[in-house]
Amino acid sequence: MRHFSIIAAGGLALASMGIGQVTASDYLSERCEAALALSALPQNLRAEASVYVLGEEGFRKTKTGNGPFTCIVERNHPRSIIPQCMDEQGAELMIPAIIYKSELAMDGAKPNEIKAKFKARADAGDFKAPESLGVNYMTSAYNYIYIEGMDRIATIPPHLMHYAPNTSNEDIGAAEQAQRRRLPHINDAGIHGYFISFVEGTSDSSDVQKACGDQFDTPPEA
Repeated sequence: MRHFSIIAAGGLALASMGIGQVTASDYLSERCEAALALSALPQNLRAEASVYVLGEEGFRKTKTGNGPFTCIVERNHPRSIIPQCMDEQGAELMIPAIIYKSELAMDGAKPNEIKAKFKARADAGDFKAPESLGVNYMTSAYNYIYIEGMDRIATIPPHLMHYAPNTSNEDIGAAEQAQRRRLPHINDAGIHGYFISFVEGTSDSSDVQKACGDQFDTPPEA
């Protein structure tokens, strides 16, 4: 079981946790992983969504839906949980990169190393930027993201991400410390950059609680 000790810190909640080797305990059950992935999406869109789950052999698609959204739980650290659901363009262009970066993270690669390897492959044409407006839902109550500078897992508030390739915070006039103040900003600037806008509340998380049980603690209000 994963246990998170939560400490409030401005707009983020920081989860203090040890950073160790990847073990089988870092992988959630398939049922739990799928519920987490779908929790990023409003409940009325989940029935027809496609789903990827992560296991010890890597990611695999366990559900092919008839709707436009595909859901996955990204990892930027073996103990992070980053559920998200994106449209058809994102499923084609963004999810292969998410899988690549997440598997590097599960193998113990550090964020700077992951970023460098992704950039090298993007420069080689292996990954491409989206060409039109699209959306990636991250409205789950379970957004645990590793913050390298703090060496901590942070609980991030629910938000929407719209594709904003090669756009900077300067381009949109983002306010100082916009992320901490829950204001619109650019995240992960580059070909897979996003325009972030926060939402008032999380999506319904009751399915996660039922599917995951005590595999990790219930997150606090972010």
